[in-house]
Amino acid sequence: MRIQKATLFFSQLINLEQKGSMMEHIEGFQKLNIRIKHVPEEHKIYVFIRTLKDNMQHEVFLWQPDSLEKAFRWLQGSLPLTIIKMEVFLPLAIHNLQD
Repeated sequence: MRIQKATLFFSQLINLEQKGSMMEHIEGFQKLNIRIKHVPEEHKIYVFIRTLKDNMQHEVFLWQPDSLEKAFRWLQGSLPLTIIKMEVFLPLAIHNLQD
């Protein structure tokens, strides 16, 4: 019976899709995640990333978080990587064009 429940929760987890805000999605993911015990962290990270909206999946894959907690914190409080890249590389590109 326990295995069936764990399988059900994991099935729900891998079929989860982000539809609302990032906070709502993280909360929904965590409600299922805490019920799944024997799945390695790296698999859970991959599953979590795949449940995000397409535009965010790429950003998080590039960042390569090594824990779910880091992925959650980054998504809750950081700028998307594309904005960070623009802030870092755009001034360099403009400077190089002026030289």
